[in-house]
Amino acid sequence: MNELHKAIGLGAHGVGVGSFAYFRRIFERLIQSRFDEFYETESWDPDTFRTARMDDKVGIIKSHIPDVLFENRKIYAVLSKGIHELTEEECLAAFPWLKSSIMFILDDDLRKKDELKQREQVANALAGFG
Repeated sequence: MNELHKAIGLGAHGVGVGSFAYFRRIFERLIQSRFDEFYETESWDPDTFRTARMDDKVGIIKSHIPDVLFENRKIYAVLSKGIHELTEEECLAAFPWLKSSIMFILDDDLRKKDELKQREQVANALAGFG
């Protein structure tokens, strides 16, 4: 994930606000990708989703994201505040725990995807066994 590497590199070189921008993009893309993946099967309205606040977007796709992401959705507000209001020093002070949080969310998302894939394989195998 190129954006993760950029965020980490910027943080390591003392560019806190820039690292927040890349972390926020990662968060946004994860939310958007889940919406894109499930909106038809869930009958979600793309226009409603597009104009919703991020907190509401996370609520819409709650059943398709890791619990840790839903429980910690406030991270997005922290990232936005960092981009628009915090100093470099304040962003750099928050960088370590935000990096850990984003990495944990990405790892958990990967595990959830793998679990869903395995469940689908089992369901298909059972359906074909009959």
